[in-house]
This record gives sequence, C-alpha cells and structure tokens, in this order.
Amino acid sequence: MIGIGAAAVVGVLCAVEFGGAYYFQSHYTPKTSINGIDVTGKTIESAQSTLDESAKSLTLTIQGDGTSDQLAAADIDFSYDFENGGMETMQSALEEQNPFAWVGALFGGGRNYEIQSKYDADKLNSAIAQMSCLNPEQKVASQNASVTYADGAFQTVPEVYGNELDAAELSTALIEQLNEGHTEYQIDCYIQPQLTEDSQEFQDAKAKLDAALHSSITLKRDDISVSPTVDDIAAVLTIGDDLTAAVDTEKLKEYVEANIDEQFNTVGKERTVTTLGCGEFTISGGIYGYAVDVDGETEQLAKDILSGGTVEREPVYSREETYKDNGGLGNTYIDVSISQQTVWLVYQGKLIIETPCVTGNVNNGTITPTGTYWIEFKRRNYDMPRYGVSVSYWMPIDTSTGVGLHDAAWRNTFGGNYYISTGSHGCINLPVSAARTIYNNCFGTMPVVVH
Repeated sequence: MIGIGAAAVVGVLCAVEFGGAYYFQSHYTPKTSINGIDVTGKTIESAQSTLDESAKSLTLTIQGDGTSDQLAAADIDFSYDFENGGMETMQSALEEQNPFAWVGALFGGGRNYEIQSKYDADKLNSAIAQMSCLNPEQKVASQNASVTYADGAFQTVPEVYGNELDAAELSTALIEQLNEGHTEYQIDCYIQPQLTEDSQEFQDAKAKLDAALHSSITLKRDDISVSPTVDDIAAVLTIGDDLTAAVDTEKLKEYVEANIDEQFNTVGKERTVTTLGCGEFTISGGIYGYAVDVDGETEQLAKDILSGGTVEREPVYSREETYKDNGGLGNTYIDVSISQQTVWLVYQGKLIIETPCVTGNVNNGTITPTGTYWIEFKRRNYDMPRYGVSVSYWMPIDTSTGVGLHDAAWRNTFGGNYYISTGSHGCINLPVSAARTIYNNCFGTMPVVVH
C-alpha cells in the first residue's frame, strides 16, 4: 500500500511539473518583473495591460532638503513604449525563460527586464519648474573650497555644500524613477562643490599659490635694490575658482611704474659727471640713461611670481646707459659746453679733438637743450629740407627734437658769442674738418653731455 501511495504522489508531482511547464510556455515564470512591476503568471498581453495601468496610476513622491513634491505620471503623459523595442523585450523575456525551471524560479533571485518609456518633455519641465525643491528663495549654492589672504599667508576657506539642484539631472532622475516603477525618490542630484579642501587637487593648487606668494624676487643694479613683499605679490595675484593663479597685469604694471621704474630709471635725472674739458659738474635732462621697459618688466615679473622661485636680476630695460661709471659717461664721450662754445671728443680717456662750435640762437629762443644724450646714429650727406641745407656729417643726439651735431660749411666763424644772436636752430654746428673727425671717431650710443 505504501508503494502505491508513493507512486501516486510522484504521479501528481509530475503532473504538476509538466502542467506548469506547459503553462509557462506562454506565461512569465515566477519572480519575473518588467520595469520593477511583477508580471508573474501573465501573458505578454496581460503584462502589457498591467504596465499600462501601473503607468496611469503611478505617482512619485519626491523628498528634498526640507521639501516634498509629487509627480503624477499621468500629468506628463508618461507611458511605457511598446512600439520602439518594448514588445521585442517582452517577447525575449518569455522566450529566454525555461518553462521546466518554473519551480526553481520560485526560490531564485528573479528576473527583471526594462523597456523604455515615453512622456511629454514640455509637461515634465513645466511640472519640475513648479516644484518647491527648486524654489530659488530656499536655495543655497554650493561653493568650492577657496583661499583668502591674511597676515602674510593664504588661509583655507572650506567648501560649502548647498542645496541647489541640477534641473537637467533632476529631470533625468525622475524619469528613471518612474520608469522603474518607484513611488518615492530621495533627491540626490544637488550641485556639489568641485573643489574640496581635502582633495589632492586643492592641496596641489594651494601649494602653488603659496610658492608664488613667497617668491623671492630681487631686482638690483649697483646700490639700487627692489624686492616685492608678500603683500605686494598678494595684491596682484588673481585666483580662479579652481585655484589657478594668474597675475592682474594692470595692477602689476602700476607696481612696476611706482617702484621699479621710479627707482631704476635715470633718463633725465640729475647726474654728476667729470669731463676732460670742464671738470666736475651736475647735469639733468636729456634722453640718455636707463629706461625701464614697463610692459616688458611687467610681463617678466609676472612670470617670476608665478614660477614661485628665487630670482635675482636687473629690470627689463628699453634702453641702457653705455657705461656705468662717471655718471654714465665712462671715459668715452662728447662734451658740449654752451658757455664756452666748445666741443671735446674723448675716447678711452684721451682727447681726440677740441673744437669751437655754434649752438642754438638765444635771441630767437632756439637754444640747444641741455642734458645727457647719446649718438643715436650717424649718416653722411644728409639733407635738411626744413632749413634748406645739406650737411656732410650728421650725428643726431635726439631725433625727437631733431638736435644733433653736424658740419656747417656756410659758417666762417665758430666759438665766441655768435650763438647768442646768430646761433643755430638748436643743433651743434661744427667746422667741416672737426665734424669729419668727430664723425670718424664716434659711434652709436656714445654719450653726449650738453651743458
């Protein structure tokens, strides 16, 4: 009797197994879901109806930072898209299952398939715009970690985690939540700070800023020395949101003009010289001297600051004195004395020529300007159409005013007091032979002192 009963049980189990296998050839096996919705035991058609009904009734509750909003799927015409691949996915889900494994499916992890959805994007955007989670009055923007300058150093300002939302990310997240059949969503698409004080990126950037701030830069010439302080450097540094350092060139240019140019520029400034013909005297004016190239120095100083290193150099000049000693004259120069109406050319300490001259007309107001100049260039057979003359030897000392040394073959007399009433238009007139000698022995950048 026991054997007959056991056989009967086995028979029943087999019938159930094979009956189930037959049933699940057209129905989804246990623990099958589509977009998170259970379709166990449903045909494709009934599963489609279940998904449609779910989409129509689905409402998503959206929890934010002190806010709560709801989005009804029906309000945005949300539905599952069976036409563009959705039906194929549902058919594949049925074909992939093993009907004879339906019992095992009861104890397995389940199968989930996903099909795409469709919705009205304009209605979604309109619904999102009205949500309290996007109320600008309740929003605090996230801020990157940054630095502030105080007490000679950059101090770290920690990042701020705000509650401002990325609307585009929120839109995507809401559709994903609806697509998966969820009814609750905790917002996780807040705009985050991109740079935090503990990040390596922040630490590296701050280290570069600290190096720039404490750059050791010394500009010097002879006994003049200028070094920007940390306060000077901090005043010209600009720092981006990502802590990249740059230099405010306008502010740095102001610093160069006020400190470097003022200290190192000698053009027109008073200088004491000693000449072979006139001894020691003090003179100012003229175009000769050290002239700081303000734009060039600004550019180089910016590079020095951002390099964060140690630099010792002279400023960037647009022009330099030919010699460093004897007030810039050295021992090779041309000396023009207006009171003595005499020109001396001295080369390496030796007198090459001493000659009378005629300088600018005092009575006409075309007095030869005094100061320290240099030979800008020299040229033979030069026409002066403004005055209707040509000269054989032209040696300008200041092309901005047109003043120079040249021969004056039309004159018979040089020296004395002729310059007072019959002097030149400002140039230094020379006898032809003297002009030839000076021309042959002078060179561009040779200092010329007129006093």
